[in-house]
Amino acid sequence: TARNGKGAAIKSDGTVWDFSNPNNATQVSGINNITNVSVGSSHTLALRNDGTVFAWGINSFGQLGNGTLNTSSSPVQVSGLTNVRQVSAANNHSLALRNDGSVWAWGINNQYGVFGNGQTNTNASTPIQITTLTNIDSIYAATNHAAAIDSYGNVRTWGYGNYGQLGEGASGTSNIKTTPTLISSLSTNTDQLALSDLFSLALDSDTGISAFGYNSSGRLGDGTTTKRSTPVSVDLSNVNVAFNGTPYAALTQITIDGNECTSLTVISDTEATCIVPAGSQVNIPVDVTGQFDLDNNGSNDLSDTLNDAYTYTTTDPTISSVTPNQGPTTGGTG
Repeated sequence: TARNGKGAAIKSDGTVWDFSNPNNATQVSGINNITNVSVGSSHTLALRNDGTVFAWGINSFGQLGNGTLNTSSSPVQVSGLTNVRQVSAANNHSLALRNDGSVWAWGINNQYGVFGNGQTNTNASTPIQITTLTNIDSIYAATNHAAAIDSYGNVRTWGYGNYGQLGEGASGTSNIKTTPTLISSLSTNTDQLALSDLFSLALDSDTGISAFGYNSSGRLGDGTTTKRSTPVSVDLSNVNVAFNGTPYAALTQITIDGNECTSLTVISDTEATCIVPAGSQVNIPVDVTGQFDLDNNGSNDLSDTLNDAYTYTTTDPTISSVTPNQGPTTGGTG
């Protein structure tokens, strides 16, 4: 997870690594068995497998949740939180979701009511329960707004919605929701959200991705640059399905060890066939490269190695069918 030049990652052994300096990642000492980490602009949260939460960084507004305003460069335990299953760090506040579906907040509760408890400008240095939210499955915090998905798939947002990023149908500088508001135009099949400070995305298991909020440079993906205060579908009609990182629908040429193949046939997004010209010299394992026209303008704009996704056969009786990093017992030309 990363935000504003800061970053952190969890290794498979449950340790947390700070890669704010990507050339010198360092292990965060004092915590282990971590299952979830979230990076805010000034602090970081980590959830341990026993349901307890730890925080470190700037603490000017109590965003570390340990009852003080003292900044800490090493993890401190968030006071009074147990049985937590998810954490989300924003600019200067934090959210936590407990196993019972309750949501807790601490840090700055600014003029936009980012806690969602109906109050503004009331900070908390230890977690307080947001009683306006129950039966919650997942939580998401941005600088001035937040969102939650409940166990029924409903999405609620709160905070500042000047660009329509709350998705409830309003925008403008006066659009402030201090309690969670239902986005009625989203279905109850919403699986996941992603919040930036100015726009929001929702993933629906049936209908795909929708977006709402600020749309400069077309960031909502609906083919316009118009801000949206209700969810609009992201246009994925020109996006090819990827296989091993490569969209086969846009495949125009295959080269095997420098030999351009003929009779290219794209069977599916995961399979294509071609013929190596007679007399070509190849090595085992063969080197397979694809050329792709991603934007369908008649000009190739990507060259990608396909070595992880092929089977090479030949009529030469000395060569058997081979797969990556394997070779026949005899032969070497085809």
